[in-house]
Formats: sequence, structure tokens, C-alpha cells
Amino acid sequence: PWKVDSIGAKEFISEASTCDLLLFRCSRGMVIRGVTNSEFDHVAMIIRLDMEPNEVYIIEATGNRGVSYNKWSNLKQHLGAGKFYEKLVYRSVKTEFKVSVLKSFLESVEGKSYSISADKLLKTKTRRITDEEEPRTFFCSELVAKAFKTLGVLVDDDTSCT
Repeated sequence: PWKVDSIGAKEFISEASTCDLLLFRCSRGMVIRGVTNSEFDHVAMIIRLDMEPNEVYIIEATGNRGVSYNKWSNLKQHLGAGKFYEKLVYRSVKTEFKVSVLKSFLESVEGKSYSISADKLLKTKTRRITDEEEPRTFFCSELVAKAFKTLGVLVDDDTSCT
């Protein structure tokens, strides 16, 4: 059971904060959901910009655009039964972070390519690589985990694929 079954668009725009999460169930995400044993197959992190207080942005890693920003106003038309995103869940993440650290992280990952593989999904130890060794790539939850580790929301140990 969810704490709140639904939230209106105005309330979402008002409540959403940087680092909050959106969990998606895509109409074509059965393979990812099967491998991960999850109800969801995509995740994105919310970014709020002071210069656009009435807009919510997300940063996500997708197969067609890599790591990029998307506006909520563009995304919402793809939500609902029979559309690309069948279900969307908003999760508030109460955390403090340094804006300069977030800004630096976002600048470092924007434009990176998307990549997912069984090796990445099943890794139990991090292998730290530099862009000189091989270009850094991300899949959606890997991007969010890396952001949270960079911001100190998650402990940066060697137990995930980021």
C-alpha cells in the first residue's frame, strides 16, 4: 500500500525537490523487470532550477539519448495506460547536499552514453575506471546511484556497479 495513491500535477510541481526520484514502469520493460525482479524498469532523479520554479526537470540515462535532461512538461504526455510509461511513482528523498557538488557531478555526466549489460547488472564489486581507459557509460539506476554516492546520500563502498 502506498502512502498516497495519487498526487495531482500541481501538487507534484509544488512538492518535487532536487534529488527526489521518479520510478517508471514502461510498457516495454518486461526484460529489465524480470532480471531485476522489480515492479519498475526505469528511474530518474529530479532537478529543480531556481530560474524556472514552475518546471521540474529530470536527469536520466536512456538508450536513445544517453545521460540527458528532460522537462516534466514534455514527459507527462507519455504517461498512462497504453502509453510508453504505464505507471509512475514519485519518491521524496529528504537529504542535504552541496549544490556545487551536484552541479559538478551533473556537468561530468551529461552527454555520457547509455549502456546496460548482464555484467553491469550482476556486478558485486565496483571496478573504478577512468575515461582514458574506456568511456564512462550509465544505465538509469547506475546514474542515480552514482549521483547519490557523489552527494553522500549513499555510502561510496565497492558493492555496486557504479
